Amino acid sequence: MSITLQTLSACLADIMVDGVIVINQNGIIQDANEAACKLVGYTKEELIGEPVNMLMSSPHKEKHDDYIQRYLSTGEKRIIGIGREVPVRHKSGNLFPAYLSVGELKQEGEIYFIGIMHDLTQITEAKQRIRELSHRIIEIQEEERSLLAGELHDDLGSSLFLMKMLLQQSLSELENSDLTASEKEQKLHEYLSTCLTSAESVIQKAREISHRLAPPGLKDLGLATALNQLLEKFKQSSGISLHREIDESFPPWNSLQQINVYRIVQESLNNIAKHAKAKQVRVTSEHKNGKFTLKIQDDGVGFHPDQLKGKSGLGLKLMKERGWLAGAQVLIDSKKGKGTTVVLTYEQNT
Repeated sequence: MSITLQTLSACLADIMVDGVIVINQNGIIQDANEAACKLVGYTKEELIGEPVNMLMSSPHKEKHDDYIQRYLSTGEKRIIGIGREVPVRHKSGNLFPAYLSVGELKQEGEIYFIGIMHDLTQITEAKQRIRELSHRIIEIQEEERSLLAGELHDDLGSSLFLMKMLLQQSLSELENSDLTASEKEQKLHEYLSTCLTSAESVIQKAREISHRLAPPGLKDLGLATALNQLLEKFKQSSGISLHREIDESFPPWNSLQQINVYRIVQESLNNIAKHAKAKQVRVTSEHKNGKFTLKIQDDGVGFHPDQLKGKSGLGLKLMKERGWLAGAQVLIDSKKGKGTTVVLTYEQNT
C-alpha cells in the first residue's frame, strides 16, 4: 500500500499538538488541523473560507491584509520565517497568548501561508505565578523585618536605655559628696544589680532573636528534633502546661518548607506566651493517607478578628503566608474567652 505525500502531510497535521492553519494570499483560511480548531473554539467548517484576521486582535486585525500585500510586493518579512508571540482570539472573544511561526508554500502557481500556533497560556500563567511568588516573598521579608525592628526597639531598646540610665545614676552617686563611702557602695550595688538583671534580659532576648533568625538544630538534626527543642524551651520559659503528641513521620519537605513550618509553630507559641494568658497548650500532629495535620491549641483568652491590628495581626498574616510558601494551608480559629487553635494542613499531592 502506498501513501502519498499529501496524505502523509494531512496525517501529520492532524496528530500535531500545535495548531496549523493554512491561508491563501488573500488571507482566507483554506484548512486547519484539529489542534487549531480546539485552540480557537471553531470547527473546521466554521473556519474554512473566513478571513484569518477573525482570530486576531487590534491593531494586527486591521493591518493583516496590508502585511500580506507588502510582503508579496516587496518581500519584506514581518513574521514569515521569524516567529513571535501574538494574542489569538478565541471564539468566545477571549484572547490567549500563542507563539506563531509562519512559512510560505507555493503550489500550482498559488502562494499559501502556513501558520503554526503553540499555546503559551500555561507558560504565561506560570510566569505570572512566579512574579507573584517573588513579590509575596519580598513582602514577607519586609514584614518580618518590620516585626524584628519592633522587637529590637521595644525589648532590647528599652532594656539598654534602662542600663544607660542606671550607669549614669551610678556616676552621679559617685560624684555626690554628701554621701558616705558606705552609702555610695550600697547605691552602686543596687544600681549594678539592676543593671546586671537588665543585661541578662538583653542577652536572653538577643539569643531568642538569633534563634528566630536561624533555628538551632533544624539544619543538622531535622525538623522533628528542632520542634521538640522549641516545645521544650517554650514549656520551661513560659511555665504553661504543655501536652504534645507529634507524629514525626513528616512529609518529604525540602529545607524551605521545613523552616516555614518551624516558623509557624514558633510564631504560634510566641503569641501564646505573650498574649493568650493560657494555662494549657496542646500540640498534636498526624500523618495519614498522604495528609499531614498539625494543631496548636490553647485555652487562653482568645481574640476577635477586629482585634487583629498592628503587630499581632501582622504575625498571624505571616503565619498564613508561610503556610502558602510551604505548600500548606493555615487556618486560625479563635473566640474571645475560648482560646485559639492554629491548624496547618498539607496534602501530599499539593
